Amino acid sequence: MKNLILKIKNDFSTYEKLWMLVMIILAVGAGVIWPEEDTNGWSGTLLNVMSIFITIVGLFCELLFSKQRRSAFLIYNSVEVVTVAYYLMTKTQYLSMFAALLYWIPAHTFGYFAWNKHKDRKDKEITVIRRLKKWQTAVILISTVAITIAGGYLLAKYGPETDYYDDNILEKIILYYNPSLVADVKEIVKTVFAYLDSSLFVMAIIDGILMFFRSRDSWWTWHIFTAVDTVVRILSGQWVFLVYDIGYFTNTTYGNIKWTQYIKKNEALEKQEG
Repeated sequence: MKNLILKIKNDFSTYEKLWMLVMIILAVGAGVIWPEEDTNGWSGTLLNVMSIFITIVGLFCELLFSKQRRSAFLIYNSVEVVTVAYYLMTKTQYLSMFAALLYWIPAHTFGYFAWNKHKDRKDKEITVIRRLKKWQTAVILISTVAITIAGGYLLAKYGPETDYYDDNILEKIILYYNPSLVADVKEIVKTVFAYLDSSLFVMAIIDGILMFFRSRDSWWTWHIFTAVDTVVRILSGQWVFLVYDIGYFTNTTYGNIKWTQYIKKNEALEKQEG
């Protein structure tokens, strides 16, 4: 225990420790103030505990990624397992669930070993990172839009029914401005969430690939992902997960700055050595 405390003290800056503490307080606080309701026969208390675990441990892993620590990959697998269970129990975000089960868990496992091959020459605890070329960025953007549209269409048409979105904020907004849509509102809500889930699915896959190949551009992808995910959490009333997005946004900004500084420093050293 003493060694663990010393490692935390030495490994993390004051900002990082304070940031993590604030995220823990916000996640637990949100869970207490806005607890999950019983859904599809599952206890709201259990769903609440799961969402708090996903948020806290997931954000800790994001912090480790910003520090270029490969251990984040393996720890993240525990988050993915709980996330899959959560989506199965609530019958929501099926594309995101399949991404976690069939993509993220294998990607995190292989990612750990891939990063292990590219250790920094001076600090073996961190991994060497790089940036994308412009044409690669263009291909990613085009692919994101195309796959989002296709996935959203299929999920809206063939996705399972759930009572999780009953009486959600989006439904209330639609009926407030157009009460005549009361007969179609549930189908409209299902379609909107289908396209949002599809975009999150695509961006998560792309971000995973970029992170696997140690690209700084993964942080830009995660900024967009966080913006869309924030909309989903607000519309569905998932307030604990909204803390996740606050943590995502702040840490994504922090990680982007740290990785950019590292790349510039590395490029300057290579020029000097060359």
